Amino acid sequence: MTAALLGDVVQICVVTSDIRRTIDGYLRMGIGPWRVQTLGPDSTTDTRFRVCQLI
Repeated sequence: MTAALLGDVVQICVVTSDIRRTIDGYLRMGIGPWRVQTLGPDSTTDTRFRVCQLI
């Protein structure tokens, strides 16, 4: 991604039922690279979540 498109991106969260298929689709569009992490109470501190209603 270029800086002109999103500015200084720190973090993006993608909610999907098939992360590998989603990443492959983004990569075909030239969006990447991607890093997948599984986060939980043992691996994070001072975490804030923003929740939105999904249609």
